[in-house]
Amino acid sequence: MNRNNLLPIFDDDDDFVVTQRETSLLLTVRQVANILKLSPESVRKEIKRNKIRASRVGPQGGVLRVRLDWLEEYIEKRKNFS
Repeated sequence: MNRNNLLPIFDDDDDFVVTQRETSLLLTVRQVANILKLSPESVRKEIKRNKIRASRVGPQGGVLRVRLDWLEEYIEKRKNFS
């Protein structure tokens, strides 16, 4: 992705709202799935296979979150293999 692009942000209904870019933004699995046009299950599989970097946020194991820059890395790697 072009570093000068505007960042897609999601509102409560997971609709795109364009705003200023922040590479440290944390996305949910569902948001990543919407961006990649994949199912949330497919995203979780890619995370489990260490294809998409993710971290757990919150208490007791937390929930999976993907930083925007990690998602961009994944997209760039996929582009190179297409």
